[in-house]
Amino acid sequence: MRILKSADTYRHKCEIVQSTPGVGPVTSATLVAELPELGQLNRQEISALVGLAPYNHDSGQFFDNPQVDSYLSLPSTPDVDNHQSNLGGNRPFAYRPDSPAPGTSTGDIGGELPRANFTSGGGSGIDYGVGYFGNGSWLNYTRHYPAGTYNVVGRFAEGNNPTEDILSLVAGDVTATNQTTTFLGTFPIVKSGWSSWTWSSLLDGNGKPVKVTLDGSAITLRLGGTPVVGHDEANVGFLMLVKVAPSPKLTATVVGGNIHISFPTETGYSYQLQYKNNLTDANWTSVGSAVSGNGTAQAVNDPAATGSRFYQVKVQ
Repeated sequence: MRILKSADTYRHKCEIVQSTPGVGPVTSATLVAELPELGQLNRQEISALVGLAPYNHDSGQFFDNPQVDSYLSLPSTPDVDNHQSNLGGNRPFAYRPDSPAPGTSTGDIGGELPRANFTSGGGSGIDYGVGYFGNGSWLNYTRHYPAGTYNVVGRFAEGNNPTEDILSLVAGDVTATNQTTTFLGTFPIVKSGWSSWTWSSLLDGNGKPVKVTLDGSAITLRLGGTPVVGHDEANVGFLMLVKVAPSPKLTATVVGGNIHISFPTETGYSYQLQYKNNLTDANWTSVGSAVSGNGTAQAVNDPAATGSRFYQVKVQ
């Protein structure tokens, strides 16, 4: 954060991102540092960077690393790929066709500025979002998301009253109906205007940013409309997976006079085991050298000492 704050441009971007409920200094710094295109690119360009693109088509079919317009004109299967509860309104279906079954169509609306290098006319094309997205509506996104632990940040527009959307993990067969889901968290959405897009971080029941851990296998995330009957619909722009440092669970056993501390690791991070004899001690003391993550569980030994000792792993 010291480096970011030394530049007025980065500091200003951090302040804007932190104005979103649930987005603090760490998430804003990560977004601004790893996505410098914030404020310069459109929704599709940023979503391509983080690997989230339009919802599934033709009964659970999807593209990994989709290119621009990979999903153009592809139909979705009602109650398998998506469900749209509101068929009212005079909305176009300019990007994805209307679903054939009643109560399951998904409308697309013009959103933020298009990318000049990926649209005709040097940027005169249209970028798309999903509109009339409210209670009972949902969209499935299947991808081989990169393994890691993430915060999830969304882009929404709301013209009536504050509302919310939710995110879930889909289990079972995503090519059939009657899918089961596990609730992950809520996106609080502020009133901003139907064409004024705002950030929202996925929060748990205590208002804390949710951490979603993915293992690199094919995973289906489901974006759902507000679960509260009577709350307003929203326009949906895009979702971003923002990688955060893992918080490994430590396992301690006694082996031959040593305390054997093991913990899962991820490639790209270093793990330094530390201890305190008392939690009131001013500082943590390192045990040995840092361990490089390699995607497996690793361990560090600490000679058993008289009395209690408290351990943590510092991840960098």
